[in-house]
Amino acid sequence: VENPTKMLRKYASYFDHYEGVKIANICGSLEDPQDVPACEQMLRDAGVIVTRSNYESTKLASAFLAALEERG
Repeated sequence: VENPTKMLRKYASYFDHYEGVKIANICGSLEDPQDVPACEQMLRDAGVIVTRSNYESTKLASAFLAALEERG
């Protein structure tokens, strides 16, 4: 498995011009070797909203979609 920090650096520029909302969550713990805090910070620096779980990501995405539907 590729080091997630290197992978994030490698692919982050693909989303530089993406104008939509970017939401992600990271599975892992502080004891994991992939440096979860560094990965989270890289995502935040790239404009990604980082949540604590898939559930939170889903709820947030649903709220954004509901707001867009209301705007028509």
